[in-house]
Amino acid sequence: MSDAPEMKPCPFCGGCNLSSGGDAAIVGVWCRDCQAVGPNHYGRHEWNTRAALREIEELEAKLEESEARSEVLETLVMDVAADLYDGVPAHKIDQRIGDVMRQLDEEEEED
Repeated sequence: MSDAPEMKPCPFCGGCNLSSGGDAAIVGVWCRDCQAVGPNHYGRHEWNTRAALREIEELEAKLEESEARSEVLETLVMDVAADLYDGVPAHKIDQRIGDVMRQLDEEEEED
């Protein structure tokens, strides 16, 4: 009985036609269906390691939200600078900043 872990299917094509081993140049796992090559180590354990797709998707969503928030804040800074240049009263600028920040907070609470 072997202590080697059972190989998971190829993460790229889902194929199970896998080989592991190597020579002096490469040691790892490869998919004979799509020619994907796995970790260049003593491969079986690393091949079976997968990033959690849900965690990746959540991180991507947070990044998109952060980028959208940054764009809103950059626009606010430019608008405030223009207002200052144009001599808009400070209370009006404060009101604009407050409105934008409340809107961002409400959007964040909805998520």
